[in-house]
Amino acid sequence: MSESIEVKVMDNEGDLDVVENENREETKSDKDGEQEQLEQINLFIDELNVRFQQKREERSMHDPKNFDYPDESFFVKLDSSIKKNSAFVKKLKNMTETQRDNIMKDLATLNLSRYVSEIATALVETKIKLTEITMCVKICSFLHLRYQDFSAQLLDSWIKNLPRKATDQFNASKMRIDIRLFTELILTRIFTTKDALPLLGNLLTILTNSDKESHNNLAIILGFCRQYANEFAGLIPRKMKLLAEKFNLTVPICDFLTVERQRGVRNLLKDYYQSLITHVTRDHKRLQSMEAEMERILMTRGEVPKHQKELFESRNIEFQKLWSSTQQFADMIDEDLPELKTRTSKDFDALDSSKGDGVMFDLNNRFRGDSSSANVSHTQLWEDEETRTFYENLPDLKSIIPAILYKDSLKDVPTPETTDSSTNVDHTNGDNETRDTKETDDSNKVTKEINDEILDKQEEIAIDDFVDTGKDVANLNENDELEIALYSIQKTESKKRPQIQDDENKGDQQSTNKVSNNEQQTNQQSQKSNTTSTKGQLDIFFASLLNCVNRDFIDKAALTFATTYNTKNNRKKLVNALFTVPRTRLDLLPFYGRFVAQLNPIMPSVGTDLVAILKHNFRYLFKKKDQINLESKVKNIRFIGELVKFGIFPKPDVLYILKTLLSDFRYHYVEMTCNLFETCGQYLYRSPDSYFMTNHLLDQMMRHKNRMALDSRYAIMIENAYYVVNPPEDKLLSRNIPTKPPMHLFIEDLIYKELTKSTTSKVLMKLRKLNWKDPEISSYVVKCLSSVWNLKYTNILYLAHLLFGLYSYHEWVIPRVLDTVLEDIRLGLQINSIEFNQRRIAVIKFFAECFNYRLIDLSLLFRVLYMLITYGINYSDITLSPLDPPANLMRLRLAAQILHTCGNFLNNGLSRKKLGYYLFFFQRYYWLKKSYLMSMPLDQTDKNAQFYIDVIFKDVINYLKPKFKIADSYEKACKQLEDRVKSVAEKAKEIMPNSNISVEHVLNPNHHHHQSNMTERKVSTSLDPIAEEDSLEDECVTEMEINGGNDESMSDNESNEDEEIDSDRDGMNGMEYDGETNDRHASDSDNDMPVEQPMKTPTIIQCAEDDEFQRDFEKMIRDSFTSRTQEVVRPNVEIVIPIERDDRKKSQFKNVNRNGRADGNLPFSFSLKNQIEEEQQSNTVKFRIMARNAKSNKPQLKSIEVSPESELVQKFLAREEAHRAEKEAVKRLILDINQRRELEDNSCGSPIRSNDSSNSRSATGQQQSNNSGYYYRSGASTSYNNNNVVNYQNFKRRNN
Repeated sequence: MSESIEVKVMDNEGDLDVVENENREETKSDKDGEQEQLEQINLFIDELNVRFQQKREERSMHDPKNFDYPDESFFVKLDSSIKKNSAFVKKLKNMTETQRDNIMKDLATLNLSRYVSEIATALVETKIKLTEITMCVKICSFLHLRYQDFSAQLLDSWIKNLPRKATDQFNASKMRIDIRLFTELILTRIFTTKDALPLLGNLLTILTNSDKESHNNLAIILGFCRQYANEFAGLIPRKMKLLAEKFNLTVPICDFLTVERQRGVRNLLKDYYQSLITHVTRDHKRLQSMEAEMERILMTRGEVPKHQKELFESRNIEFQKLWSSTQQFADMIDEDLPELKTRTSKDFDALDSSKGDGVMFDLNNRFRGDSSSANVSHTQLWEDEETRTFYENLPDLKSIIPAILYKDSLKDVPTPETTDSSTNVDHTNGDNETRDTKETDDSNKVTKEINDEILDKQEEIAIDDFVDTGKDVANLNENDELEIALYSIQKTESKKRPQIQDDENKGDQQSTNKVSNNEQQTNQQSQKSNTTSTKGQLDIFFASLLNCVNRDFIDKAALTFATTYNTKNNRKKLVNALFTVPRTRLDLLPFYGRFVAQLNPIMPSVGTDLVAILKHNFRYLFKKKDQINLESKVKNIRFIGELVKFGIFPKPDVLYILKTLLSDFRYHYVEMTCNLFETCGQYLYRSPDSYFMTNHLLDQMMRHKNRMALDSRYAIMIENAYYVVNPPEDKLLSRNIPTKPPMHLFIEDLIYKELTKSTTSKVLMKLRKLNWKDPEISSYVVKCLSSVWNLKYTNILYLAHLLFGLYSYHEWVIPRVLDTVLEDIRLGLQINSIEFNQRRIAVIKFFAECFNYRLIDLSLLFRVLYMLITYGINYSDITLSPLDPPANLMRLRLAAQILHTCGNFLNNGLSRKKLGYYLFFFQRYYWLKKSYLMSMPLDQTDKNAQFYIDVIFKDVINYLKPKFKIADSYEKACKQLEDRVKSVAEKAKEIMPNSNISVEHVLNPNHHHHQSNMTERKVSTSLDPIAEEDSLEDECVTEMEINGGNDESMSDNESNEDEEIDSDRDGMNGMEYDGETNDRHASDSDNDMPVEQPMKTPTIIQCAEDDEFQRDFEKMIRDSFTSRTQEVVRPNVEIVIPIERDDRKKSQFKNVNRNGRADGNLPFSFSLKNQIEEEQQSNTVKFRIMARNAKSNKPQLKSIEVSPESELVQKFLAREEAHRAEKEAVKRLILDINQRRELEDNSCGSPIRSNDSSNSRSATGQQQSNNSGYYYRSGASTSYNNNNVVNYQNFKRRNN
């Protein structure tokens, strides 16, 4: 006890000494830093003074007042040959710094008076480097002092080459040099400020004002400010300004320009900086959104697509360059840097709910717990407290060990190739092959040699040598290839090192003296002795790791290695020792993982290298695809799983390993997958960021088990792994979980499983036998009928058929089911979650099938259709529609689903015109989405999004109205819709003058925030009123339909298209009916009947005129009644029509037909035709008038001849033709009803004799081909037709 106390006291004293030493070092470093800062500011001030003085002297030297140009006698002495002058001009065009002396020598000896303009052009157009600016200025200075017109010629050349407009193109790299050269010429007074300063100001204005979006000229502006911000803008870098204030020094300001001119340049630069801040902030937000999207994909899928990762990396590099330039620019012009918001932990937690159509609801993870609870990661992530303590409570070696002991290991930072998880884990191709990634040089070397030893087997491995190291022989097998190969490699390297050193020594002995050789040998021997002793201790330490079978032993081993053996070579050997753990000692893997986790904060290379080797080993084992060395594979997989739980091995990588194993789920890969799930599957399943992918992989594994014919051992292993990861709920939660009653399970089985096309009638019969008086049972039946998403998609049709069958027995069920369906549709529009997309499609499909079975009316269908494309949508700015994100196409699919399902029953009658108007609204919504997708950059949108939206829309149009004229843009679509709505509004005002219809509100209802409740009309099945939002578009369509079919705005192509659809439907009438659609809208006549629409009636206001009108009306009724009673009732006298024999008819019955047979049953139309032909020959029409004989008082007939052109004849013929057409219509109607009844009898399975049944299609052909009448069936059909005739005549009489 006393010894431990003394050790603690000594440790405390040592810690105090360390703290004091650190404080001294910090104080010393602070003093050294201040001294360096003082020297830096003094050097900066001295450089400014020297530069300003040098420029003043140069300006004074170049001032024409201070020098005289040479006369002509001077130039006569110089060389004026054309050859040398031309060669000199060419030399200037390609001059470099090495030619400086030659150029200056030629300038002094040549007479260039005639080549001044060419020299000026060459100096401006030549491309020089940044270091050659001084040489070029010196050349210009020399020419300026010798030739009087050189400055003017040079300025003209600059004016021609510099951009004068914002649209002028220029080379950015050359402009960066040109602006500095031009500025130097101004500062040295080769150009006068009066002529050159406006040109420079215009150039700066063009470079800044025309580049406030992309900032491509930022490098040019930075180069200018770095050299001349003090001279032209009076700006001092912020860093130097703060140092000058700190040491009370004054920074000189150049007086080359006045303060007003400097202020203009300063404002120009600051405006450019503000636009740069906006650009940086925008790019930073975009980069953060891309990073969040990648993290969301990583959590849900386990991997990030390669193209998206490369795009993010390129964007990140561009942003880093832009941000570095922004920092430099802000320091040069003394401005503050923008504050870029970094993503916090809240932003990471909110990923699941902040992505619009990418929303993820973690509702099924029962291990998620309460996010507000502090024990979420403790009680939910781990199964018990002891396990949590082992994996989370690790000793902090940083606080125990002095920093000097791990300072070098922290500098040994892993390379990006090893730290980037996306590059460490390879993505398999279609054949599930993996590619090798770049790891660190050391790990690559070790793993490559391991694989070479195993694959090639070029050298024999001595097992005895492996045993000499002190390892347990009982734990090794003959097939342990990896461990033995690794040891043999290490041993071979250790043997080769002395040989290499001896060879080097022999070579040195031949080239050096004996003294140096002796010294070298003594140094080598001393190093060998030290290395041998250290190596022996290290081998003993590695051998002791095999006995670290509890937490205390492994913690002491980690502390010992960190304090004693922490060198670069020893860390590499430690990685190899950890990797070569015997494959039968799986119990050591959790402790080795704890060992690495403790060393990771101070030795990150250990964990990184070990992860790299394990990945490479897994790739090798997966590629080899052999059925040996199972224990080595299991050891590798379980080691990976233990490192995952300690946070050393990345979660995305292990998820990808699971995905890779499941891609080839057979033989040893089954055991590897199960071992990995048993090791870290529960940890991954309970972690929020990996729950979704783990759950998906578990389901995939169980599907493989059910699909494949696996061995019973593998099947048991898979089930054990599954229940280890996801145990039954009663194991963790309360066992008193309420179970569903047997009746509920029976109802679910009937509706969800047994319901098919052939069992619809049986399911209906069983449902009818339920106790519908029990509220619990009836409510549960309604719930199951409303939960349409639990059925297969193909069975939704039969559910609607089943609901139609229930209507005859339980009418109240229909309103409750449809009310739930409508509420689910509205809820889907409000939530707009990607998780509920399949559910929404199923509900919409069921809703449309209910319309086909006449369970809902046309008005409700179109109100839902309009709600899909108007609810929560802002047509003036689509980005302001939170309920319908711009890139979400779900509502378009839902509307297309309804139109595809109900299209056959919407193309006739009143619904036909409603559909025509709705398609214009639908087209506007389509173009709203498409225009937004087209406006976005290609790298931010799905490449197939535009293709999908075009397919959805055009498929609907081609199915419903093939001749519909599709607009070319969003503006044209809005224009077509606006024209239609205006024409309808005008006609509506003619019918209802008191109505007030706003066209703008109809086109964009959500823009005016107008919401009202609409009351639905009861459907034909006595539905209860369902409150829905009033759609003003539907109201306008209703007003459109009030005008009947005389709408002139309907185009010709629509009418032609309607004729085609009618003809197609007539052709479909002869087809056989399917049993599943026998209760749908089969008759076109039912749809042709107009549906009554609620109309706004004018408000009646009582006034005195109404009372007076009522009194006059009652008086008129009384007078009419009194006069009626006084009339004399005359008895009806029957008039006997005289009978007169017609000789022509008698002769007609004696006619002979074409076959030579007598025909006494010629139709009346034949005689009437002959009569009309005779009358036409005589140009008169004969009428018989009945008159009374004056003598005998008997009626008699008299014949008169009337001209065919008279009004009497024309009216008579028109009446006869109308009567004949009416008879034809009655015949056709009766035949259609008879044909439909026959089809219904056939669909219900009633036995019909073959000789009595006739094909409807052949009957229709007989009707059309026979001009003398129609053929009718005998027996019951004849009586049925007679009844139909009577009913039709009664119906007509009532209408008249």
